[in-house]
Amino acid sequence: MEIKEMPILKCGCRANSMGSTPDNRTTRPACVIHSCFEVAEVQPDMTGRMARCHYYGRPVRNSECNYKGDVKEEGVWTCRCEQPSGQLPFFVYQPDKEFDEFYCGCHSWN
Repeated sequence: MEIKEMPILKCGCRANSMGSTPDNRTTRPACVIHSCFEVAEVQPDMTGRMARCHYYGRPVRNSECNYKGDVKEEGVWTCRCEQPSGQLPFFVYQPDKEFDEFYCGCHSWN
């Protein structure tokens, strides 16, 4: 199965991995955080939506943001990362909130 864009799953996350089917014959989009394998019936329109890093407004270790969204405020690196919603790491669609959520890497990838 070739997937050009990872779909939004029923848990609200964009698929962040590929998981095996129970018979181990094929793979399918999966969320490793919620052990979810079910693709949402309707894929949301992300036009005009913005996502903020999960750590938005909080101190970070260094300026490690993959999107250059960390700023130094009063001598402390703070995450201020916002990106257009879509194909972002650990993306979570939050239709009832002003912003969706993702992870920009501001706390490292280790």
